Amino acid sequence: MGGDLSVSDHSRQKRQRYPIEVWETANGSVFAIVSDVRGNTSLMNASERIAAAVRGEWKHVTAIIEHWPGGIGPEGNQRFVWGSETGGYTALDAEVLAADYGLVLPPPPQ
Repeated sequence: MGGDLSVSDHSRQKRQRYPIEVWETANGSVFAIVSDVRGNTSLMNASERIAAAVRGEWKHVTAIIEHWPGGIGPEGNQRFVWGSETGGYTALDAEVLAADYGLVLPPPPQ
């Protein structure tokens, strides 16, 4: 399932939209992949509000994966990471994700 996730900004006076895809794997795990958007609050800084919005819509999400498109994020390259839901992130090993859950993420562009 894909679409946009609507999340309040820091001031809670306006809403920001983040692209989201929700995938259920063969073993029943559910992953929400949220993409960062230039001009919005970063995924790291909005992680608590994003997690609340995701879990409000999809109760059984196993984990939230943050997608940083090229030119966004601390390294500037396209990257996928585990969202901590409390600020920050953890490195994601795409090969382990594919082997353990059957969820294959697109490789970074060359």
